[in-house]
Amino acid sequence: MVFAAMLYMQRKYDEAIGQLQKTLELDPGFQPAYHLLAAVYEEKGQFPQAVEQSLRGLKLARYSATTLGELRDAFQTGGIQAFWRKDIELLEQQARHSYVSPVLIAMDYSSLHEKDRAFEWLEKAYQEHSGWLLELEIDPIWDPLRSDPRFQDLMHRVGIPQ
Repeated sequence: MVFAAMLYMQRKYDEAIGQLQKTLELDPGFQPAYHLLAAVYEEKGQFPQAVEQSLRGLKLARYSATTLGELRDAFQTGGIQAFWRKDIELLEQQARHSYVSPVLIAMDYSSLHEKDRAFEWLEKAYQEHSGWLLELEIDPIWDPLRSDPRFQDLMHRVGIPQ
């Protein structure tokens, strides 16, 4: 799994898919592999595959059939952007009664290219000292934000050399 994550960060998506498929052959119940596979497919623009892998991972995380259905319906009726918006809605609902990392919501906003909202949630992650911010420099999910001066400022505050 670590090797697959490194391949993803290096943007070697096809190789990452191969590694993740091997991981899932060995352990089909390994939830993180589904989420990473979904991210790889998203970066490749293969959204049906990304959604399917995401839903498999969420099912293993014991998300309700209703929630999974809402996400699937959002994608089927409105495409990947509707899926991300529904995911944001569901994460914000969940955050009302349990912890949700602001990074997860920032990721969806980054995917939607809604920079202001992404930075709003990244700032929340910074305030809580989220360890996920250490991946700012290398994770492709943040590519839509890289050219924004706020991104460079955040990397500097996190302590990532530029």
